[in-house]
Amino acid sequence: MVLLPVPWDQSLIAAWRPTCVKIPRDLQGHACARERPITSPRDGQRGRHSENPVHGVAVRRSLSKILGRGRQRTLKSGAALLVFTLAGQAAYYYRADLAVQYPGLKPYLVKLCDALQCKVLPPQRPRQIAIEASDLQATDPARPGLIQLTATLRNHAGHDLGYPALDLVLTNTKEHTLARRVFLPKDYLERGKDVASGMPANAEITIRLDLDTGDLSPAGFRLDLLPAPAP
Repeated sequence: MVLLPVPWDQSLIAAWRPTCVKIPRDLQGHACARERPITSPRDGQRGRHSENPVHGVAVRRSLSKILGRGRQRTLKSGAALLVFTLAGQAAYYYRADLAVQYPGLKPYLVKLCDALQCKVLPPQRPRQIAIEASDLQATDPARPGLIQLTATLRNHAGHDLGYPALDLVLTNTKEHTLARRVFLPKDYLERGKDVASGMPANAEITIRLDLDTGDLSPAGFRLDLLPAPAP
């Protein structure tokens, strides 16, 4: 008996149903005499490629876009927060200069300082304050160690400035330093004077300091202005 090829049945392929062929008994020992299902060549690929690759790519692209937008929002929010923080720090450290250059900002700076427990004080600019006159005289001939320092300061700025610190150096006849002391505004201003109010624009003040030099017997002095710390 001769084996004849079985033609493909389109109805069987469409239905995806396996079909068996009966082999006569006298050929059952033949290598090909086993019942094998006739299946479509695509049966083996049906389970592995059940997912639509185009649809998977589209889903991945959509997820990438969503994640990308989320990262952009996060970066923008972080940048805005960083700018706000830097602006706040600049306003805190330069509050005195900002209040002078932009008077309209002073009320807001005062509110900011109320929250941060700080003060909006006039800026410290000793170079804009000139020593118009200064003198050192003995006040009691019987006690040569008692002397009085007199100095006149003038604010040449067009706005209020913080009161400076006085750097006094006592010297001998050879102009060598005998002693040095720094006087803060609270040391030389009159009692009841508000240090935080600052020195008014184009104003002039006269300072008098009584000093006890002991046995130093100073022959001269040097006077300079320094930035004073916040009161």
